Amino acid sequence: RGGPGYRFDDEFDPSLRHDRPGRLSMANSGPGTNGSQFFITHVPTPWLDDAYSTFGEVWGEEDQAVVNAIEQGDRIDRIEVTGDVDDLLAAQADRVRRWNARLGP
Repeated sequence: RGGPGYRFDDEFDPSLRHDRPGRLSMANSGPGTNGSQFFITHVPTPWLDDAYSTFGEVWGEEDQAVVNAIEQGDRIDRIEVTGDVDDLLAAQADRVRRWNARLGP
């Protein structure tokens, strides 16, 4: 319920911990069940380490204030990825191809 119809493995990076507010992590229902849902921490949450893959962070206090203002029921209308993502996409090309095939046209 609420997922994209595919799942992917956990990816834990020891340098990315839930040690402060603003960590962006995959939501899941157990090992290897990552899909399309994510969460952003409001406080340090070290008990989430090695259970939820962290893949980003909120950069500043002003941005964290926006996170803190989010309420249940709010929706995301747009996401912008900045910077050079070519190396990431090249390294994950097979995985992205499988996801896109599963999603269809």
